[in-house]
Amino acid sequence: MKNILLLAFMSVLLPTAVIGGLIRPVVAQGTIYIRNDGNIDPPTANMASDDNVTYAFTGNIYAEIVVERDNILVDGAGYVLLGTGSPESRGIFLSGKSNVTIKNMEVKGFAYGIWFDMSSNNSIFGNNITNNIGGILISYSSNNSIYGNNITNQYYGIALTDSSNNSIYHNNFVDNPQQVYSYNSTNIWDDGTGKGNYWSDYEDRYPHAEEMDESGIWNTPYVIDINNQDNYPLVPEFLTWISMLLVLLVLTVIVAIYKLRLFCY
Repeated sequence: MKNILLLAFMSVLLPTAVIGGLIRPVVAQGTIYIRNDGNIDPPTANMASDDNVTYAFTGNIYAEIVVERDNILVDGAGYVLLGTGSPESRGIFLSGKSNVTIKNMEVKGFAYGIWFDMSSNNSIFGNNITNNIGGILISYSSNNSIYGNNITNQYYGIALTDSSNNSIYHNNFVDNPQQVYSYNSTNIWDDGTGKGNYWSDYEDRYPHAEEMDESGIWNTPYVIDINNQDNYPLVPEFLTWISMLLVLLVLTVIVAIYKLRLFCY
């Protein structure tokens, strides 16, 4: 019964997402399991571990991954985890697990990109989660950290149901029609030092907001619902790109002057 709400929610989203072309079908390769005893099943999967602690991709994976082991790192090593577009597909699924870290991969083409169910004290960071129906789903889970991810082009970026005390910060929420769906959940939307997340719809929602003293933080919180808000939403780092262009321009001028002097001599 506990997942009736989730299934109902997804049944509403599926037609919109499929029609919108969020998911493109590929050839399925079954399900990969990281078993409780540390084994990878099937052993032919594009994944390897030398110590039963770090599980690293050795190539792109066209399958779902179910984690049955605690205290491990799943390192995508820059590869892609690609789904089939099935309405019940899960990129990476944890149930009742703890101290699992998922990092450094692109996750796309699933109903749920990454799903934590009844799982606490886990981490998701440094991933590109894109073109799923829902990027990250957290259900009946607490004390997880979700940071430093690009969460883009999904119907919803993150959904949290009956899940509180999770820390969500330094993420880029870009072009998700619903950036966050939250039900019966109160979570933390900054890193504790005054930096939250980037929201692509921020300036549309708060057209009169201003940056606070060149801090890179907007002066108006990003409100998700009555129990959740990002108090320190991040300003786009346009100045970083401008600085890089200026440095490149200066270097180009210096090289041109140096070559001109060599020619004159």
